Amino acid sequence: MNVDSINKIITNKCGANYRVDFVVSDSADSNSNEVPLYDPTVNYDHVMCLYVNNKCVSTISGKMHPDIHAIELVSKTLPEHEG
Repeated sequence: MNVDSINKIITNKCGANYRVDFVVSDSADSNSNEVPLYDPTVNYDHVMCLYVNNKCVSTISGKMHPDIHAIELVSKTLPEHEG
């Protein structure tokens, strides 16, 4: 499943104001207050945002640990969108 497939499902269930997309982890966006991160001090390898009206309101972030063959996933949602 790719991002476009996920967005079709989200659009059908939630409306056109909702979508997901990846944020490039080394971009300014991923380290700004615009993107809710579980731990803003960590440089995540992957960040997927749930956008509502083009604002990132929730993220799933991943950090690779190849030395121990593991991936760490964490999430963060803005309080006004929790529930």
